[in-house]
Amino acid sequence: MKTLRNIILIVLANCILRVFNLFCKKTVQKTLLFVKLDAIGDYVIARNFIEFIRNQERFKGHKVVLVGNSLWKDISRLADEDFVNEFIFINPSEYNDNILKQVKLLVRLNKQNIATIISLHHFRNPLSEIISTSLPTKKRFAITGILEASSKKLNRFCNNLYTQYKPSLPNHEFNIFKGFANFITHESPSFNLPKLEIHDGNLDKSLNNYIVICHGAGVSDRIWTDSRMLDFMSFLYFKYDFKMVFVGTSDNSEFPAMFKSKFNDDIRIIDKTGKATLLETAYIIQNSISVVCYDSGIYHLSVALNKKIICIAGGGHFDRFVNYTHLNGVTLLLDETMDCFNCDWNCTKGHKHGNSYPCIESISLEDKKVQIDDFFSKL
Repeated sequence: MKTLRNIILIVLANCILRVFNLFCKKTVQKTLLFVKLDAIGDYVIARNFIEFIRNQERFKGHKVVLVGNSLWKDISRLADEDFVNEFIFINPSEYNDNILKQVKLLVRLNKQNIATIISLHHFRNPLSEIISTSLPTKKRFAITGILEASSKKLNRFCNNLYTQYKPSLPNHEFNIFKGFANFITHESPSFNLPKLEIHDGNLDKSLNNYIVICHGAGVSDRIWTDSRMLDFMSFLYFKYDFKMVFVGTSDNSEFPAMFKSKFNDDIRIIDKTGKATLLETAYIIQNSISVVCYDSGIYHLSVALNKKIICIAGGGHFDRFVNYTHLNGVTLLLDETMDCFNCDWNCTKGHKHGNSYPCIESISLEDKKVQIDDFFSKL
């Protein structure tokens, strides 16, 4: 029923807004509309292509509007202000099943003189489809992407409304967006990694000679157990003399508190989990020696900030997100290759929810100590 409702909403909105356009006073300047509603890591991977597309000759003089996820609004406002003219940030969970909010957003966007819509999603979802296809315009682009099982009919309906880019798979998300940008502009981006530059903000100046650690990910089963992470952190604590700054959301705060209590050390162990905003976390990462994390938004943010990283990586979408193969020497991947890699987290090895995935649990610290020593010796 939701699929049918969304299709009806798209058709009705498109028709009604076309009628409104006959009487509505629009901005004179043409608008290039980008829609990007997914999480922090997805935004970091795709954000450089907004500037690249906007700078092409065919879009010169266009006003750039970005509809984004409020999760990353602070970073985006700071980092993207030079090439985005207007930001509209929403919490997707508040809009997914709220038709009134969706209609209000569409009416607001319809006041723009929209010439082109670009959906920056490989994983397309109902809300991104509604925003990208309801507004009347002759030019809209999307990736023939990964479809939600619950909305395949909606995606198939919307496919007919886009000029589509079909990526070669398997492929890293960054390379998929690079191909998408080339498809739209007929120009090839010259950069090979996500890049992010931010100016230092209210950073605690007492922080120096430290590494950043994030013991958390979007899905808790994709990280080590606390006991496994405790072994790793204890190894680093005794082996090296740098400070250890823990970051993440309040959901990640239990382990740092336990680790800090175990060593009773307020000097070298600094807990910023749940205390630093995303922007402050970016400042902390930018000024660190290196970062230790899982496949997460923190990982992609650290890549974009050009940090040296140890990433504890499972295999669920190894080639799609984790494996920046061209980062040899900069990123150390702690992984244990299995024949089931790239299962998209549809585990075939008897994984039980609430436990670490087998591809995470099988990573042995003892087997990786030589690589870890080599990594830190080069910092």
